[in-house]
Amino acid sequence: MSELAWRSTSQDPRFVHGGAWYVTTAHAGLWRSIVGAPAEQVMDVVYHLLGFFDPAVDMLLRDLRSGRTWQGSLLPLPDVREAVGRLRQTLVAFGAVECAVYTDQDQFTITRDRLLIIDSRTDRWTYRLDAASFESRSQLPPPTWNPERVTRRRDAALEEALWVAAERLGLEERRA
Repeated sequence: MSELAWRSTSQDPRFVHGGAWYVTTAHAGLWRSIVGAPAEQVMDVVYHLLGFFDPAVDMLLRDLRSGRTWQGSLLPLPDVREAVGRLRQTLVAFGAVECAVYTDQDQFTITRDRLLIIDSRTDRWTYRLDAASFESRSQLPPPTWNPERVTRRRDAALEEALWVAAERLGLEERRA
């Protein structure tokens, strides 16, 4: 994935300014930003912002359709970014996957609904979101659809993509 892919110049309405937003709150020295945009743009900005993480990260992948979970510690950041880049289209197409990349200072979580939640001990990510032309808002926008009403059937292509990513990164499957 190109380093500049997250900064689309397309006139596609999915990437129009104002469609990308974030809401940040601070409590007890922790900052949380909830980031929303079209799924492709969320995945692009995740890939880009991961470049500012520490060189070794932990990762968790959870497939909510099959119930499988993989986890790994002290993974090389370039390998994790590559895995996220490879999973981009799959996560955009299917959803229902939670992906967390974290260190002791920061955590990025892609939710099943393809939102990005950033938890951090500093507010540094708000500046980076501003630089990426995300609009700061004071409150979350109302939901436009209910993901609970969508059928979440297991899908072989999704399961295969997650399994391949877990294998490449050496993630261990956790049993529930």
